[in-house]
Amino acid sequence: MPHPRDEPYRHQPTTTDAGVFVGRLGDLFEFAGAPPAKDIWELHLRAVSKLSATSRLVFNAMGGPAQPNGNVFDTDEAAAQINRTIKRFHADARYINSRMSVMGAVKINDWGPYDYHRDFNLTFPLQLMGDVGVTLGMPRWFYDTPQTKVGIRFTYRTLDEFSDKYYPAEVDLTSDEDPDGYEWEFRTYLHFAI
Repeated sequence: MPHPRDEPYRHQPTTTDAGVFVGRLGDLFEFAGAPPAKDIWELHLRAVSKLSATSRLVFNAMGGPAQPNGNVFDTDEAAAQINRTIKRFHADARYINSRMSVMGAVKINDWGPYDYHRDFNLTFPLQLMGDVGVTLGMPRWFYDTPQTKVGIRFTYRTLDEFSDKYYPAEVDLTSDEDPDGYEWEFRTYLHFAI
């Protein structure tokens, strides 16, 4: 059954205040400006199905136009990069039973996993994620509740001129490879919940 959620709509007839960026050493930097005035919105959908007494299927989807947190005006190219409004989409499905969870997700034209991706408007055309985790204790049914578990996660991202780690000068344009490039991660994890 779909779960009702807030559908944010922001009427922004003027620019917002300049944001603050936190550097890797904890230093605070103020952006030179803020994104331009623009109305933005997001639609959210969440569906939860109880498959049995010990298993659930959860589906989430979200989409809409969005703006970054910061702005820089050091060059016209940088201003165009960070001022652009993106149209993003995200969907994920999660199967959870009493001992394990399996998750798959797709993000289209969305920011990466870290804060600086949104701060500097760094997007990836496509992101695919898969995760399998085994609970090492009593399972909790809520997504954000910490649990002790062990698992593996795989992430694949395509790159374009709006992505970090994109270096078109290093690409041989005469080859059959995708000139925009890609990256992938494979990680194992152990989460402790006390």
